[in-house]
Amino acid sequence: MSDNNLDEIRREWQALSADVSKLAEANKMLVAKLAAEKATSKQQILRRQYTIFAVISFLVLPVLAFVALYGYLDAPLWLCLLYAAGGIVFGALDVWFVSMIGSVDYIDLPTSEAVAHASRMILWQARLRAVGIAAAAVIILPLLWFMYRIDQPGVLVGGIAGLVIGGVLGTLKYRSLRRTARRMLADLES
Repeated sequence: MSDNNLDEIRREWQALSADVSKLAEANKMLVAKLAAEKATSKQQILRRQYTIFAVISFLVLPVLAFVALYGYLDAPLWLCLLYAAGGIVFGALDVWFVSMIGSVDYIDLPTSEAVAHASRMILWQARLRAVGIAAAAVIILPLLWFMYRIDQPGVLVGGIAGLVIGGVLGTLKYRSLRRTARRMLADLES
């Protein structure tokens, strides 16, 4: 074999090595983009769910306060206002959280910033749940006390049943959304 042939083989080998490293880099970028797209899909699911919660809080709870509590059960006005205000505050918190979730585009962000945002979102998700439970207790306890005092056992039983069913469904939904958020973070970290 001549030195020319050997030099030519070396050049071709180096060219192939350079092409392989370019392919490896392109593959890494493609994997990161696919992970960001998966995370963006989960981000949209979370935004949609919390938007639904905001609408329910803004519309259903205040209407329920005045139609059912004030109109049907003749509850004191302060209790109806407390219930309606709770719905408005919960709705406002959900709107804020929706805007926080959607404030970034994971596809355009560097991976470290996307992971940091998703981690903050998961932290705020847990904080909002804790605040929601505490605020709900402040609203629900006087409501149950009122139901007890009106001497209509069916209303109290219905209120307790609603509390238990709502608590179970809310916990299941929270776990589902929390799992979605964690999967989103895992997609970004991969």
